[in-house]
Amino acid sequence: NVDSTSAILKPSRKYDSNTFSAWCVRMRLFAALLQALTLCGGHPIRDTSSPKSSTMPLDKWAPLRKQLDGWQFTNNFAVNVGDETGPLFSYSHGNLTVHTPVLTFSTSKWPMAMMVLGLVADGTIASLDDRVNKYLKWWSNSTDELKSRITVRQLLSFTSGFGGGSAGSEELTNTCMDNTSLPLAHDYMACAQHLYETTNLTGLPGLAFSYNSFHLQFAGAVAVAASGLNIQQVLNKYFYAPCKHHRVRTMLRARMRRPFRTWPPPTTFL
Repeated sequence: NVDSTSAILKPSRKYDSNTFSAWCVRMRLFAALLQALTLCGGHPIRDTSSPKSSTMPLDKWAPLRKQLDGWQFTNNFAVNVGDETGPLFSYSHGNLTVHTPVLTFSTSKWPMAMMVLGLVADGTIASLDDRVNKYLKWWSNSTDELKSRITVRQLLSFTSGFGGGSAGSEELTNTCMDNTSLPLAHDYMACAQHLYETTNLTGLPGLAFSYNSFHLQFAGAVAVAASGLNIQQVLNKYFYAPCKHHRVRTMLRARMRRPFRTWPPPTTFL
């Protein structure tokens, strides 16, 4: 039902004055970060200080640190800024540091998308604008079907048109991504194909944004098919090794009642 696209884009709640104030604070933090990066002028000043440590003589990160010092909405948090050369700025507050293990939940979507970009960077996936059916033989290539138009870029930007589920309610569904008691939950590619065959589009590819886990499950399937590796090997080569993740812990997604387990993770990108 393409008409439901408007429902995807419609705000789900009204914003009161408190929410607006929190948004303003976030914008000030973002502005301070941009100012700090601009002042660096291509020659970054490395700062690994915490609120209790002394500042550098020329502290170009002071605007950002000032905003973080005044943050009132979270007691325990850490901020780390870096580039390909390493850390540029590190800040910790309360009982949390950049090395404290935490549950990231959907925060994992961003690094998983970055992982897929690694396959584009080395040419394994030729282009972000390649259609998915170039890599997955079970993906429709019929010009009469909207799914055939979906590109890798649209999967990574959550604009493929696949709907179902909404932010914060993914655990209420019962698919091979969510319920580890289902046989397909332990076969990544079979799970992806099953989701493709049983999930309808709720918007036009490239025009409808929908926040759910289907997009990255399919992007992972593209990575597997393009590389000839299995999903664990893809994760090792394009995520764990480059990011120097020596220890990874995940939570099984069967209603979020199972305890943590160590790597390898379950067959979903969250």
